[in-house]
Amino acid sequence: MEIRYLKRSKMRLRFKKRDLFWVILVTLLIYRFIDWYGSRREYRIGERVEIRGCLREESEIKKRGQSFELGGFKIYLSEGRRLETGDCVRVVGRFRVVEKEEGECREGCFVEGEEMEGTGESGWYKAVGKVRNKLLGVIKKSLPKREGDLVSGMVLGVRGGMDSEFLERLKRTGTLHIVVASGSNVALVAGAVVTGLSLLLGRKIALVVGLLMIWFYAFLAGFDSPVVRAGIMASVLFLGQVVGRKFSVGRALLVAVVGMVIFNPGVILEVSFQLSVMAMMGVVLAGKGKGVGQELRVGWWVFLMVWPILAVNFSELQWAGVGVNMVVMGVVGPITILGMVGSVLGLVPVVGEVVGRVIMWGVYPLAWYFSEVVSFLGSWEWLSMEVEVNWFMVVGYYLIVSWWIVGRKDREKEMV
Repeated sequence: MEIRYLKRSKMRLRFKKRDLFWVILVTLLIYRFIDWYGSRREYRIGERVEIRGCLREESEIKKRGQSFELGGFKIYLSEGRRLETGDCVRVVGRFRVVEKEEGECREGCFVEGEEMEGTGESGWYKAVGKVRNKLLGVIKKSLPKREGDLVSGMVLGVRGGMDSEFLERLKRTGTLHIVVASGSNVALVAGAVVTGLSLLLGRKIALVVGLLMIWFYAFLAGFDSPVVRAGIMASVLFLGQVVGRKFSVGRALLVAVVGMVIFNPGVILEVSFQLSVMAMMGVVLAGKGKGVGQELRVGWWVFLMVWPILAVNFSELQWAGVGVNMVVMGVVGPITILGMVGSVLGLVPVVGEVVGRVIMWGVYPLAWYFSEVVSFLGSWEWLSMEVEVNWFMVVGYYLIVSWWIVGRKDREKEMV
């Protein structure tokens, strides 16, 4: 009897500690939201603004100039030299919205630059940019343009060189989220590394290597915000397993997401953050498994979770995207991992160059298959349609999915 009483007492103590943790976390979250909402500034169309910062990646060339992100704003410049990774600048411009001349800056708002001057450079961003450019060079030399652009997007997060027609077909088939360094790609890379190395080195060593691979992948992607966020989520899970604690995957994801929102409440308004969280949730809901069947489940769940975010932000519904994602998802992991390994080895003189080139040749048929499927199905305009989707509809959708998931778990328990 005493043993049972002690066990119950310990369980109550753990329960109270867990409750206290969540109370503190929610309290911090509410406080940060109130503080952020009260201090945030709303900009108006035509308002003049000055922005300073350093570029994390080189600017993208447009028909009438260049565009880049700085300080959380999308900036367009019609004049001036092309900016490279690590360039620090001061930009003065006005907020604009296409087909709108007044009102508040909310959706589709960008800064039209009027003045720009260099203020120096960031040595760290410059170093990362040089490595990325070298890796990009290896990929471009080893693969045809279309497949090279595809691999560059998955491994390095580079989309600037992609053909506009191919980008449109990626959007139409609901596969654009795959062709960028994203939360789902981080999960696929980390999972594949851990699964493969566990057979050779043991689970804990494989987890440590997987953790290192996550942040190496983040480095290759230029520490792009979506990749860093996904890396944080995966790191919480991996570290928990390394120290021997049984972490709930969903709980670890929730803690990581809440922590990032507490750190920067404004992040919830970023589409990339919304997509990363939903993509990672899709990977979690797919569960554990092996082989092609698991890849199909991951593809199904990832698209199931991200397509409402795509629809509400881009006013486009890819109703056939679930099937397309299932068809191509099986090659995403191998393309990303082999592309990463091949491009890095390609930097090593002589032997590394040869081995890297051979690995890239192995990537080619997978990338060709992906691009052919997207190009063929994306040519059917009826695969996507413009719809008016609001956040009430999105929340309702996720509530229905949650209800279905809970109901599925209850049915599984009854069967047992």
